[in-house]
Amino acid sequence: MKYVFDTSILIDHLRNITDARILVEKVERKEVEGIISVITEAELLSAKRCEDAKEREMIEKLLKIFRKVELDNEIAKIAAKFRREYGISLLDAIIAAVGFKEKCAILTKNIKDFERVKVVEIKKPY
Repeated sequence: MKYVFDTSILIDHLRNITDARILVEKVERKEVEGIISVITEAELLSAKRCEDAKEREMIEKLLKIFRKVELDNEIAKIAAKFRREYGISLLDAIIAAVGFKEKCAILTKNIKDFERVKVVEIKKPY
């Protein structure tokens, strides 16, 4: 089983939310393949808390647990199509495009951000 993890899940993990922590632990144990987009990486590393070296190191360690999907031409074109067709933000369109390309569901707390994208399964994990 593999999933694209939206930023909201990793933020919850950093906030020590039990359900998010359990999901990340499953990725660590290789029970679940966790995928993130470069957008999620950028969102987490751009947080104010990353001004602190220890906090940034902790976030970078978390990100290494996941397989990161780079933004390539194929994903860019899919994301552009999703943005045009579904009227979602460019960042959410890129994350949805990663889920589409990887043929897997997106785990997010922000169902509303993705619900118009009918060609990708969206799951609220907790």
